Amino acid sequence: MEILEYLFPKDKYIFIMCGAGGYANFTKQMLVSLGWDKEKIYNVGGFWNYEGNHKISTINNHGSKTKYDFWKVNYHDINFDNLTEIKK
Repeated sequence: MEILEYLFPKDKYIFIMCGAGGYANFTKQMLVSLGWDKEKIYNVGGFWNYEGNHKISTINNHGSKTKYDFWKVNYHDINFDNLTEIKK
């Protein structure tokens, strides 16, 4: 629990992303079942389908074998200054 609370602070809004979105959904469900506020957790989907300027390809084809270089994706430190505020 100490590690989860460090990685996913309960007093912050949390945006979860994975390759396709499924593991992000499982993570959200787990956190909610452990006491996190579901209204503060957002599954933003998968980076595999992202087509923006900051797209990171994790697929590394070696002949007939496909390798996934997930180390290329920074999972924890997000520069929130680069995000666009949503106005209601």
